[in-house]
Amino acid sequence: MEKLNMQTTNVVDENIKRIGELFPNCLTERLNEKGQPETAIDFDQLRQESRQRPSSRQLRADIRVL
Repeated sequence: MEKLNMQTTNVVDENIKRIGELFPNCLTERLNEKGQPETAIDFDQLRQESRQRPSSRQLRADIRVL
């Protein structure tokens, strides 16, 4: 009989990793409640970079113009 792993996956860590892949300049480190460093998201930087990045809709419109 197989034993089940009764732990849920840490969705927050997965999301931070995905955002880091798309926006590497938006990752930073901070100290958690135990005083240990952990990766976090700089939301101000993320807002700036996401505004500068054209949306897929805008990219499609630009391609049609060419």
